[in-house]
Amino acid sequence: RSSDLQGAKVLNAAFRSWTRKQALYDHEDELPEHFKPTQLIKDLAKEIRLTENACKINKTETSANVNIEELIAAEKEKEWKELERKEKEKEREREKKEKEKEREKREKEREKKEKERERREKEKERERERKEMEKIGRA
Repeated sequence: RSSDLQGAKVLNAAFRSWTRKQALYDHEDELPEHFKPTQLIKDLAKEIRLTENACKINKTETSANVNIEELIAAEKEKEWKELERKEKEKEREREKKEKEKEREKREKEREKKEKERERREKEKERERERKEMEKIGRA
């Protein structure tokens, strides 16, 4: 398409050059009566401008589409990263809760063992007191 446009520009420039040199008028008898070189040059120049503008618009639209697609992709990437961050945060919270549960479990186990130890000590103390009372009672 670009080469067609370039060719039209070259052809239009050649037409202009020929009309300035009066080259077309030297061949008037070879051209149809309704042929108007000046109008042809103007019309061709207008078509070239319109085509160039259309190409610029298409390039802008394509560029805009690419920019929109890039923006959408960037936004999706941003959302994805935010989701990943939130998931990692949730995972850290879960791990923190699990560690807290484990700590509480260990604490309960320690308390349970401590109570059991205290119970055994009291039991031993009662057993000693009972034996002492027996000794006193025998004596």
